Amino acid sequence: GNVRTVIGALGNARLMVSVTFTATLMAAVYVVFTYFAPLIEVSAGSNPEARTAYLVLFGLGAMGGNFLGGYLSDRVGPLRTLVAVCVAHIVMLPLFSIMPWHPVILAGIVFLWSSFAWCFMPPQQSRLAAIAPSTVALALALNAAMIYAGIAAGSAIAAMILAAYGLEGLGVAAGLMALLALIHLGVSARMVARAA
Repeated sequence: GNVRTVIGALGNARLMVSVTFTATLMAAVYVVFTYFAPLIEVSAGSNPEARTAYLVLFGLGAMGGNFLGGYLSDRVGPLRTLVAVCVAHIVMLPLFSIMPWHPVILAGIVFLWSSFAWCFMPPQQSRLAAIAPSTVALALALNAAMIYAGIAAGSAIAAMILAAYGLEGLGVAAGLMALLALIHLGVSARMVARAA
């Protein structure tokens, strides 16, 4: 029955459209994050300590974001939280195309962006659990795989954008990718609502 469960889940269009949202959003994040070090250097210079500090800030934002995601998911619901995450990315990612920023402002941007980037996990997981209650473990495993798919796609897109438009192109491309993630989420929400 295990193989049947997997095939059933993969054949569940509602679930697959919802799960692949993770890949679309992660791709948006990684269009910028793939070249995070050179982007930081534009504002903060090629100081390794500065680069490390921004990476630490990104990590702290990610930790905070995880808590924030759980909190917002409980308060306003998973879907609204994910919409807010997408909108935040649409607004914030293009900021990486209008460099340099004052290093302190850049620190704020990095921390906020990271908080929103990693805020998506709790609401996305509770959304998937609600969509596929009988195959929660499988849905969450697929969701984890989609993070890596998104990282791979985002890195590949980033390399193409860098080659064509240079570092300035990355933020705008990432913002457009986040817009795509919002559209993806909208399609998913409609499919779920229609099935209810």
